[in-house]
Amino acid sequence: MLSCLFISIILSTFLCRCYCQDVVPRTNITNGKLEYASLYEFPTPVSAANLIQRSNGKILVTTQGAPALYEIDPTGHDVARLVTTFSEHENTFGIAEVEPDVFYVTAGNYTHAPTWKGTQNSNSIYRVNVTSNVTHISKVVDLPEAYTLDGSTTINAETGLIMVGDTQSGILYLINVFHQTYKCVFYSQLLNQTASSPSELDHVGINGISYAQGYLYYTDTSRHTFGRIAMQDTGLPVGGLEDLLSLPLPDDIEVDNDIAILTELQYGLIVVHLKKSRGGNVQKTPLTDLPGANAVKWGSAPGAHCDLYALYNRKIINGTGSGLVRLDARGTDLRDGCSIL
Repeated sequence: MLSCLFISIILSTFLCRCYCQDVVPRTNITNGKLEYASLYEFPTPVSAANLIQRSNGKILVTTQGAPALYEIDPTGHDVARLVTTFSEHENTFGIAEVEPDVFYVTAGNYTHAPTWKGTQNSNSIYRVNVTSNVTHISKVVDLPEAYTLDGSTTINAETGLIMVGDTQSGILYLINVFHQTYKCVFYSQLLNQTASSPSELDHVGINGISYAQGYLYYTDTSRHTFGRIAMQDTGLPVGGLEDLLSLPLPDDIEVDNDIAILTELQYGLIVVHLKKSRGGNVQKTPLTDLPGANAVKWGSAPGAHCDLYALYNRKIINGTGSGLVRLDARGTDLRDGCSIL
């Protein structure tokens, strides 16, 4: 009897400790906002554009000011390794993954402040295979009529479909990377900024895009909006523009299930709970202060499910510095599986 009581006490103590560890409050939240750790800052004149995580945990970053693809180790080595360059172009932009460690990068020519304009007959999509110690690069397709192919997202990995957006013309191009073909699948005059005045960010229309749960979510920098388009996994739209939220200068977006993380160039990262909105009004919550925030991506490598990576480029808002940061979302409701420490 005493031995049973002793075992019961030990078991209760163990369970209590486990439970208490699970509900330990966050310690990296200041004034209601999540803190971040700086991982790397690029030397001038290189500016970070977009990012994605490899299966080994390292972060691939496309760049403006140099037609390059870099790899950064997020474990704190403060080193960026040059993976490859794209000699036919001046900048790299979007990046999407279709097969494990096989990525598709958009590259083209683009003038920076104050015009922020792309150039036709300069845009291409490349396949970057980093599955082995030797990186293999091959061109997938040229898009001569495009101006600036910035945002990129995977629509259907099994069929090799990715979507890229032209920030100036407002056209969404569906790319079949397996067949090396492309076609225009969506256009709206509201997204067309080719005729706008050459000042500030007027030429930057549809910017970040993210496909999730039957919708292509987008940011439109010049119209200061975040919205979505109903879309099949064949890449064909089944609806028009649906603006959801107004923001001063939205740039990139990452949607996972019912939560969207947006980058806003003046302030930083913003959270939108898509299903918690009431009365048709989408509610936003500040996540962290990061001026110049221009790209965001959830971790995808083993052990990185609750790591949120973001880029900043303060040159866009007339500041200095461009780099990579990481936010630890463990103990939050930002992503399924992260709420318990």
